[in-house]
Amino acid sequence: MTEVIATEKDRETKGLVQVFVPDLTYHFTMEDEHSEAISNGYRKGLEAEFDAEFLEANIGPGFDIPAFSTVVDVSVYFGAGFALFFKGAEIVQGWEAWASAYKRLHRFLHRRPTFDRGAAAIVALDRIIHATGKPPERLKLVGYSAELSFVAEGDTIAIPLEIGDTVPDLNLGITSHIFSIEVDGVVKVARVTENKVEIL
Repeated sequence: MTEVIATEKDRETKGLVQVFVPDLTYHFTMEDEHSEAISNGYRKGLEAEFDAEFLEANIGPGFDIPAFSTVVDVSVYFGAGFALFFKGAEIVQGWEAWASAYKRLHRFLHRRPTFDRGAAAIVALDRIIHATGKPPERLKLVGYSAELSFVAEGDTIAIPLEIGDTVPDLNLGITSHIFSIEVDGVVKVARVTENKVEIL
């Protein structure tokens, strides 16, 4: 049974992350009297594919962005280290945990998911580690912000210098996660929108 946890911070404390897979049946079945059954069939297909329970979710504030959410337990890799990372603690020799957690999330990527902050941090750090070309010895989150995902071309993105608050799940459909992560003394900035990662 999927555990429903109210906030991202509560999930992070427990070493849990949430993945939101878009309901691809929504726009095609809005006028269909069988829309609920079609959507339910899609959800059951996801459950069979990932061997996990998915719950209905809406990640669009003011307008619907229907999705199905599932919780992924990454606590086995981190212990208390996951929550400490989001408090700005330095993580020493912990990159293997992040790599193992990324493998758990990688299987969802072909479904173009949206991630909560915890899951977004995992995919961002995987990209950063690959960009540096070597396993890091020390990691530290120095800044986080949640920005609107529809930034116009040419607009500048503010680099976060402190760890800001998470956003409600309802806003995740229009959110980009911006992370400033210190890797072996060098700060790298990554932007995660849905499942896409940019190094800034």
